[in-house]
Amino acid sequence: NTLNAISTLVLEKRNEQAESMLLKLAGFLRYSLDRQPTELAALSAELEAQRKYLEIERTRFDDKLKVSFSIESGLESVPLPSLILQPIMENAIKYAISPRTEGGAIDVSAFRDGDLLRIRIDDDGPGLSPEGDPRRRRGVGLANARERLELIYGERAGLSAQNRAPNGCRVEIWLPLE
Repeated sequence: NTLNAISTLVLEKRNEQAESMLLKLAGFLRYSLDRQPTELAALSAELEAQRKYLEIERTRFDDKLKVSFSIESGLESVPLPSLILQPIMENAIKYAISPRTEGGAIDVSAFRDGDLLRIRIDDDGPGLSPEGDPRRRRGVGLANARERLELIYGERAGLSAQNRAPNGCRVEIWLPLE
């Protein structure tokens, strides 16, 4: 999608935007290629990678994409699995932002809950389809993220996805503060 968007920018002779998007993509790819699936990274590094990804998407969607971050102070160096947030962000873009002409919002928060780090990604899209609905998402992104959390932390970590009222989806990750 990003390469198609860059190609469109080039065809439209919007070279500065295309160059900016290429640089953002290069930075994001550099970060993602330097990481192993079992590697841990600081929350601040993971959030920076997601900001780069969302900047790329903002170039595609312009003002249709609104993003906010609310990160509790003191959590910046907490380790978590590298790129664990990526499939969640991709799903929010794909299902909550992309199909809607008016766009939408993604809110990312991270906070301490006793001895746990909780990270929430909320969107204001249509939410999850009900069980049994043939349109229900069958992707592997959230399942892979759950499996990675389980492999690294066992039962001390997890991931849930649920609908929000009146609309939208909330994906929450929790893992031990270490």
